[in-house]
This record gives sequence, structure tokens and C-alpha cells, in this order.
Amino acid sequence: MSNYQNNSYYKNIKTKYLYAISGKSKVECQKTIERYDIEKDQWVEVKMQLVYGRALSSAITFNNRYIYVVGGSTSTDCFEIIDTYKED
Repeated sequence: MSNYQNNSYYKNIKTKYLYAISGKSKVECQKTIERYDIEKDQWVEVKMQLVYGRALSSAITFNNRYIYVVGGSTSTDCFEIIDTYKED
């Protein structure tokens, strides 16, 4: 178990997961979505990927079930698209 369980900040978190969505390696922009389970102290890659690999995008949640990923760019393009990930 994580050391954060005894921290008062951890007890006030209303969600079970944190997400790392896309990003850029030295070679290319990533399409991956990874999820961190706070209670299990464990990272997993989710099955769904973004349509386009990108960096510098923004994300927002809705109804504690949907994640919308907005915009972003590669080294040559800027995106004006939105991807949606639905949490089961």
C-alpha cells in the first residue's frame, strides 16, 4: 500500500484513479492512456488509445465517467479534435 494513505490530502481525494494521457517521446507522439490506481499503487495501460498521437493536449472529466482529450500537437501539426474515453 502507498504511504499516501496516512496523509490527510489522500483521504480527501474523491477519485480512485489518475491518468497519464499521450505525450511525446524522443521519436514520436504517443497515443497511449495509462491509469494509476491510487489504492493499489499500480499503473496500467488502458486498452483504448487516442486516434492520433499528440503532446500538449488538455483533458477534462465529465460525470466521473468520461474523459475528453482536447487539442494538442505533433512537431508538425496542431489538432482541433476531441477524443473521448469512457470509464467502465
